[in-house]
Amino acid sequence: MSSAPFPFDLRVAALPSHQTPRVMEALRPLWRDVGPASSVMDTSLGNINFLLHPLPTILNAARVESPEEFLFYRDGYSESVMRGCQLILEEIQAVGAALHCRPWVHGARRFAEVFGSAVGEAGEPRMIALTGPDRLRHRFLLEDVGFGLNIIAQLGTLVGVRTPTIGAIVTFASFLSGIDLRSVGHSLEALGLGDKNREQVLAAL
Repeated sequence: MSSAPFPFDLRVAALPSHQTPRVMEALRPLWRDVGPASSVMDTSLGNINFLLHPLPTILNAARVESPEEFLFYRDGYSESVMRGCQLILEEIQAVGAALHCRPWVHGARRFAEVFGSAVGEAGEPRMIALTGPDRLRHRFLLEDVGFGLNIIAQLGTLVGVRTPTIGAIVTFASFLSGIDLRSVGHSLEALGLGDKNREQVLAAL
């Protein structure tokens, strides 16, 4: 299941995807606004943490290592950081399109609108109050890169979609954390997709 704060969709998919209507029927009494996604690939690529956490953490590395606390969304974001997040989003969307899904269907414009307001003066209070990480070996890099962006870059290679921004983030996150996130995170092989081509991956969904 893929969820996000504020005006994004709550979508769900089953594996295999032909079971999604059955899951939807069970969930609708609990979540009125839940909607179907095309596949679990769609919900996985739509994980908001891959957009929100890694790049701002990398670009604020000195602040992260400072003994002083900072507010992640208020102090760690700027227009240039948002532009970088939009590049990540566009690469995720390109990988998704090659796999017949539409993560973040509303595109970079809506992402920028929502989180631009979230970090502004009139922003969402829950976002504004969140403090940033206090170390670089933090889940914002170890999980969201090692088990998120890393696998998306591998999927890009599988389907022939270039992901230079995501690849650079995996490299910098590995350097800053001192952990090779390409080797310790998820891999296509670990997910049983190492010997599959695009058509076989689609069939498995």
